[in-house]
Amino acid sequence: MTKEIYTDQRENSIEKFNNIIYTSYNDIANNILINLKIKIFINYTFTKQFLILHIFLKHIKHFVNKI
Repeated sequence: MTKEIYTDQRENSIEKFNNIIYTSYNDIANNILINLKIKIFINYTFTKQFLILHIFLKHIKHFVNKI
């Protein structure tokens, strides 16, 4: 009887420990993904803005050269 209780408790504690490790790794992975998405989004928007500015300046240069 005592051995069964001990085994149950041991299995429960191992399961809890595994759950803790799994959730912490899951959280770490989710944080990395979120950070990557934010970085990619920031880079994308800056690149887009840079391209728009570049094209705009090219047009202005072209327009000034005509005058």
